[in-house]
Amino acid sequence: MTVAATQTVTAIGTLSGSTTSAVASATYTISTVTGDFSQSATLQTSTTALVSFTPTTPAAFADIHYTVNGGSQLNYPMTLASGTWTQTIPGLNSGSVVNYFFTYEKNGPQYDSPHFTYTQGGSTATVATPTFTPAGGTYSSTQSVTITDATAGAAVHYTTDGTTPTGSSPTYTGPITVAATQTVTAIGTLSGSTTSAVASATYTISTVTGDFSQSATLQTSTTALVSFTPTTPAAFADIHYTVNGGSQLNYPMTLASGTWTQTIPGLNSGSVVNYFFTYEKNGPQYDSPHFTYTQ
Repeated sequence: MTVAATQTVTAIGTLSGSTTSAVASATYTISTVTGDFSQSATLQTSTTALVSFTPTTPAAFADIHYTVNGGSQLNYPMTLASGTWTQTIPGLNSGSVVNYFFTYEKNGPQYDSPHFTYTQGGSTATVATPTFTPAGGTYSSTQSVTITDATAGAAVHYTTDGTTPTGSSPTYTGPITVAATQTVTAIGTLSGSTTSAVASATYTISTVTGDFSQSATLQTSTTALVSFTPTTPAAFADIHYTVNGGSQLNYPMTLASGTWTQTIPGLNSGSVVNYFFTYEKNGPQYDSPHFTYTQ
């Protein structure tokens, strides 16, 4: 019999053919320290709860003892991180009742806490809202945007056209290149949890206009020649382009007589080329607006 709080245990002995014994009674006073810790039990997923125990005086250890729906008592050492001890309780359903208490060390002696009760809710935990690095804002050059989510195991789905993503939207696997004004929107998802709130960041790429001329012209039936002529000599000029919405290709352009050029191959009649330039001007580099050419 486990006595974890102040309690009186009373007993008698019986035997067939004999007189019942006198009543025996014993009172057990369990010394608990109150007001020297905080604790909580919160929904983690639809089948788990997270119990936290934070002592005001650092403890050498903290154990949790709990039952689920009046079942057998389970006892576990808790895990310490940043001054808080935690333990995940698995195997729960909506309405499961967890009774629990803690045993912990304080300045040498160990103490048992009062008992607490937690009832598992019917809803699910919500995935943390994704965050963007760098944050949305105005930049003078192409940005490499990373998306993170604080919920362990969560998948991030995103769009780059300002629409709200769903679980079937592209899954984030690595940095997103933002080369022109663009809104990146993301959600976090995790099986057994509620989808996160929608996160959105708008990136404005500030480009220098009116200080160059450019053109894209038919070169052969399968190639086009793109030209870029800055008014201020540039140390370099790169072209970035897609053909018919395919993957972006990036190339350093070739300089001759103040004009940078690049041949785009593999075209057919009606092929659509979207392109822009990255170029140097007096030290900094800039991205041009985007242009479209149809073969």
